[in-house]
Formats: sequence, structure tokens, C-alpha cells
Amino acid sequence: MQARGCFKLKNKSRSAIWLLTAVLLCPLIAAAATPPGTQVDNTAVVALDSSAPESSNVESFTVQEFTDVSVTALSVTPVDVASPSQQQFEFEFSHLGNGQQAYQLSLDNNGSDDFDITDPQLWLDDGDGVFEPMEDQQYDPANLPELAPGETQRVFVFVSVPSGLSVNDIADIEFVATADDLGDAKGT
Repeated sequence: MQARGCFKLKNKSRSAIWLLTAVLLCPLIAAAATPPGTQVDNTAVVALDSSAPESSNVESFTVQEFTDVSVTALSVTPVDVASPSQQQFEFEFSHLGNGQQAYQLSLDNNGSDDFDITDPQLWLDDGDGVFEPMEDQQYDPANLPELAPGETQRVFVFVSVPSGLSVNDIADIEFVATADDLGDAKGT
């Protein structure tokens, strides 16, 4: 699974899509609290007005791991910048799956904008919501951040704006969180 967060935000109404998505994802939401590998036993009970309740055979299934991620931009965009300069943005990504999950993080320069940022740096917040280079950990692709079900990680993003830009030039950058292992859905 992959989620992206843009540095600039657009507001579009999608209430009908969200309602349909919420209805279709109800079984997944219920499964989020159940760890993968858990066996669940189901029995149906029927009681008619004139008879005693009757139970069906027990049907069992094993909960599979599923992975989902969401990204939230915490910085207001677009941001007016000077050229050259360094800019800071903040994002959070949340693990919505039911098992432990490591995430690859990256920035994606959109090719259809006016300029590309340089020297990107990603820092993982230590939980206090304040950037502190001596306390927070710089993102290392060889040591991926791992989140438990329902856990959220704040990320501080630093980018350099190159010199020689024209007034109103725009850079369109996306923060990307990608699950390192797709759990039981791998290969489908």
C-alpha cells in the first residue's frame, strides 16, 4: 500500500465516494483490532417464535494481515519562498492495518511544475511534535520506521529551494509512504 501527501492542498467534494468506501470497508475496520493469525469461530443461532433456538455448525477462519496507510499534510501550502532558501514541512502517516508494518518514505518531485527542490531530508519525530535534531532521528532507508496497528508517525521534511527562480514559480512535491511488506495481500 502507498499513500501520498502533497505540499499544496486541493479541496474537492467526494462525499458519495467516501460513503461507499466506508460501507465496503466495514469488515476491514472490524478486523483492524484483530491481530493477523487469530482464529475466529462463527456460529449462527436461529430462534423461531414456536421453537427452541437452534445453532449452526461452527465455521472458523483465520484473520489475514492487511495493510493500509494514510498521509496527512500538517503544513499549510502553498508556501511563498525566497530563492535560495531551506523550507520545512510536516506530515503524519498512519498505519491502518492490523499487523506490525515497516514503511519506506520518499519525496516525489512532480515533473510538470516549474522547479525541483534539492537536498531533501526526512526526520522522524520522537513524539513531542517539535523538531529537535539531537532528539529526532533522520530517516534511514536501511532502518525503516515500523508502526504498530493504529500508530501514527510525524515526519519533518526539509528541502532546499534553488537560486535563479522567477516570481510565481511553483514546485509540486509529494511525500510518499509505502508499505515495505504487503502482508497476506503480497503479489495480488
